Amino acid sequence: MPKRYLILACDGGGMRGYLTARLIQELDAALGGALLRRVDLFAGTSTGGLLALGLAARKPEQGAAALKDLVRLYKVQGASAFKSVRPEELVGRLKLELGVAGFTVKVDLAGVLEQGLDALQSQLDVSPKGLNRAQLGAFLGARYSNDDPGAGLQKLVKAFVGTDTRLSLLPRNVLVTTLRLDGPDGWQPLTLHNLPVPKGAAGAAPVVDSHLLDAAMATTAAPTYFAPWKHTELGYCVDGGVFANNPAALALSAALAARHDLQSISVLSVGTGGVLNRYPIEKLKVPPPNMGILAWMWPAAVKSFDTPEMPLLNAMLDGTAAADELVCRGMLGNRYRRLQPRLPEVIAMDEADAPDRLEKVATAFTTDPRARDEWKKTVEWVREQIEEA
Repeated sequence: MPKRYLILACDGGGMRGYLTARLIQELDAALGGALLRRVDLFAGTSTGGLLALGLAARKPEQGAAALKDLVRLYKVQGASAFKSVRPEELVGRLKLELGVAGFTVKVDLAGVLEQGLDALQSQLDVSPKGLNRAQLGAFLGARYSNDDPGAGLQKLVKAFVGTDTRLSLLPRNVLVTTLRLDGPDGWQPLTLHNLPVPKGAAGAAPVVDSHLLDAAMATTAAPTYFAPWKHTELGYCVDGGVFANNPAALALSAALAARHDLQSISVLSVGTGGVLNRYPIEKLKVPPPNMGILAWMWPAAVKSFDTPEMPLLNAMLDGTAAADELVCRGMLGNRYRRLQPRLPEVIAMDEADAPDRLEKVATAFTTDPRARDEWKKTVEWVREQIEEA
């Protein structure tokens, strides 16, 4: 039998990546540190990409200590990544000339939007009342800054990935996802990785030996939350969650392109916590013909009906993750394991207190008798994969 090839795939989800890190930490501890020593490929999207890069940048024997540091970073510095644009910058942005689809608009967009949204909300029986200025600004620009090298997301990324070396110089294999916005053939879903790709391998995309900082900033540039990141070799890129919030299937494809036998591959896929999202059109009393841009990109949640903010974006993230799971289960069968605890409440990707709330989820999932069976099965599944190495 071929040597077992173990992939650890981590979903996107902003601050909810704390739950991913804690579950991996608990699994590794339950196995005496064997999990992180044995992973052959770390794969991640967005916050999961940060975890994957952070772990791949450390040697196998440093895995447990590295993960402890990453968990601490989520708790201590995580919220600093979501550094809002200052109110005076927001107001200025809304009043500046805007180039939109080739047209230049000269108007007090803040005033127009406020009037329009007030009128819209007055017509809804159930609606998020009183959008604040930051939510209003989300219609016209990224919510948070990622362009300051010494603060915000860049500072957090540098703490996660360490020195800015190239992917090819990392001690371990890693893969992260991003969408290139303007390639030779239009926008292009990409994986940035350091796997060997044999000449002539079927379906192999060109390999870009990216700097860690570029890879991390590109995979975390979530549309509407952060501005697109200008990658040194690829130009502007955004978060790979728009096509693969769960990167497991892409990691599996990359392993196959690197000539690993399908029967030897196992995938442990760890999410950031499942939530029950829905768009109950009748309860929200939004006529289906009115389901245009505003309805699909509304920047505030309606928690009473489990409707998240930016419904279209969240539907894409949830839908691609579910599709990825179907693909992996179909190809790998019981060599695929998905770890995705249900969250008791909606926790947005940019909520500062997420780690404290997610710690309770991790504790309940690993110790509560009602969840213990799934947890024990996951520990035993990982043990079997390691023992078959």
